[in-house]
Amino acid sequence: MGAYSKSEILQSSRKREKNVKVVKNLVGLIVVILLVGSFIAVLNLDFLCITGFRLAGHTSEDLNKLKAAIDQQLSGKILGLVPRNNVFFFSSSRLEKFLADRFPGLAKIEIVSPDLNTLKINVTDRDAKIIWCSDQEAKISCYYLSDEGKVYATAPRFSKAVVLEFYSKADLPDIGKIVIDPLSLRRVVTFSDWLKEILTTWPSKNFVYRLNKIDVLPQHDFAAVITKSNGGASSTWRLFFSADQPSDQLITNFNSLTKSPALIDDWQKSGKNLDYLDLRFGDKVFYRFR
Repeated sequence: MGAYSKSEILQSSRKREKNVKVVKNLVGLIVVILLVGSFIAVLNLDFLCITGFRLAGHTSEDLNKLKAAIDQQLSGKILGLVPRNNVFFFSSSRLEKFLADRFPGLAKIEIVSPDLNTLKINVTDRDAKIIWCSDQEAKISCYYLSDEGKVYATAPRFSKAVVLEFYSKADLPDIGKIVIDPLSLRRVVTFSDWLKEILTTWPSKNFVYRLNKIDVLPQHDFAAVITKSNGGASSTWRLFFSADQPSDQLITNFNSLTKSPALIDDWQKSGKNLDYLDLRFGDKVFYRFR
């Protein structure tokens, strides 16, 4: 056997180290794959997944659609590997947001886990206090309106103003569409609620004044349609105002106007019927009789 040269021995040693490194890397890769695979397999076990849910509370929403929407969020896999209903990856806040967006008629959604594999979903409908009506060519369609200004379900027309009703000449809205921005809605509702109370004593106890509805006008303007009656004949007048003004400013301007001697003289002493009051021009208030 011939003697190996120094270069051949060094080359053989390097090749052997390379082969050992390849084997180590391969073994390491196999171990990682086995560990990850085992971890994913464990995550897919039923005892680590949400396998059922039950609805509680009172709602007029379609229960079949509600259950189908929940099933949709709990089914399938993330990247085709991890179940969406795995207890480590499930997010109750994400499901609550999804249901709130899908079913805007729900005022409250609360998700609790009585045990590891079950959800209890409590739902509560919104109080039907605001109605949005689309008035087109004497054909009126009405919807319930959420606090966010979104129509969320069809609504009946009420014979009396037991709820606050908005009437708009705009096109029929789609369910789930925002028809009024939340800030404007809050200002109108606050002012209207106050107006309902103050009208019971203003300006004369010989008549009954009632807020009938709110007409929606362009450019954030509104008109409160007010009915005046004395048990027999009745008449209506309109109070124009703008949602660009804070509700407290509207209330201040209205109070200032109702204490005006000129208005009191014109209205109470002359017996004239009011046509409108207009609060849309800041500190300047206008009114007209007919």
